[in-house]
Amino acid sequence: MSNDYFKAQGWFKTYALNSQDSRGVFQQLVKEDEEAFRLASAETDRIKEEMNKKFGSGTIKYGSEIPQPEIKTPQAIFEFSQRNPAAEGGRMLNAMQVGEDRGDRTGFRKPRGPKKITDFPLEVQKLIKDFGIKKYNKLNNQQKYSVRNQPTSTTPYTLNYGKNKFDITVKGLTKKGANNVQELLNIINKEELTPENWFAKTSRKQGKKGGASAGVDAMARDLVKYLKGEAIGERTAIHQIIFDQLNIKDLIGDKADIIKDIDGKSFRQAKGTAAAAKSAVESSFDAVKLLNKEFILLGLTPPSPYKEIDLLRTSRSKFKFPSNKLDYVAQALGLGGKVKHIGHELWIRCMNKDKQAWDMMKKYNIQDVVLLEKVYEKMLSWIRNHPNHNSYSQGVVCPNCGGSNLIKRGLSCNTNTVYQRLRCKDCGKWSRSNKKMKEMKKLQSAISI
Repeated sequence: MSNDYFKAQGWFKTYALNSQDSRGVFQQLVKEDEEAFRLASAETDRIKEEMNKKFGSGTIKYGSEIPQPEIKTPQAIFEFSQRNPAAEGGRMLNAMQVGEDRGDRTGFRKPRGPKKITDFPLEVQKLIKDFGIKKYNKLNNQQKYSVRNQPTSTTPYTLNYGKNKFDITVKGLTKKGANNVQELLNIINKEELTPENWFAKTSRKQGKKGGASAGVDAMARDLVKYLKGEAIGERTAIHQIIFDQLNIKDLIGDKADIIKDIDGKSFRQAKGTAAAAKSAVESSFDAVKLLNKEFILLGLTPPSPYKEIDLLRTSRSKFKFPSNKLDYVAQALGLGGKVKHIGHELWIRCMNKDKQAWDMMKKYNIQDVVLLEKVYEKMLSWIRNHPNHNSYSQGVVCPNCGGSNLIKRGLSCNTNTVYQRLRCKDCGKWSRSNKKMKEMKKLQSAISI
């Protein structure tokens, strides 16, 4: 059959979808195709006969006329599989896996190994040699990649310091990096450079909103090192080039001496700065530790023993407010809010002994105490491990509020013990007797549950 036969099959299938006489049409197609095949065979026979007549009998033969050696089928399959090992299917092993040496034959990848420096293009080899071959060999793969693929951008950026404007072109400096340089220059130019202020404006607080970006933070640290004459790390070596181009010591003038005296590392690790102390008191019950620190610095001994009540822990464990800050919780409970103020600048001004700032701080703290007391009274019945008022009372009272208006409300059952359950009608706190029901003749005390 010729290819026309298979084309006809495709056409027939399409035609048969819409034809009631498809069978007759298909038979006609087959008949026409077989006729064409017979004509083609007759033409081939004529050519074969002419060639044999001209060049000798047997010059051209059909495949079916050529004698074949007698061979058993299993032997033929075995020999074929030996000649074509991939014919049986399965995973094709490469030359390395089968332990065969195939040289550098085209089509077979060379086994991978540590790439030699000489395998890289000449320009990359120069970068590695400039960096230092011994230093390069000690790096991990990612660090080696950074050495081989150094930034090539040389875009000029316009910066200003006060009224001075100037262009800077540093290889590898991005637009974001240029913005960080400008932000740092603005801080130096506009801000009063006290250690506390420098810390507040240039430090990035982890996990908190506000503060400087990571880029400004790193650049400010390196500026302190640069002005002290200390080495800047390899990761931020571009800062050295930026400071050199800016001629920053002359640019910022007397402020260079102020910044040089700021120990960036110690201030970033300090917990006693205004911002860090405020954050610590708001985020956990570290206020007591801060007070203890002040006591010992003043040469005082520990105060008389006391109990701690942390409303932040209660708020986190018992409720799901969007924010657990005192101001938010108090307003959500309809108890008012904190005194509004100018923000972190208030703490800075207080540290600089500004009287108006101290008056505002006093007002702010008084309201904090009043607001905290209101929230405490609202949450009183929810507080666990509250100091038990029965320890300081002659009669049986509520463990949390100290009220004597207790009523019996069911039983409190443990695995093997039953107690009388109580509820305070003043604050709503649930408690139980400290005596088992079998032993109890009258209430002796009450314990939180």
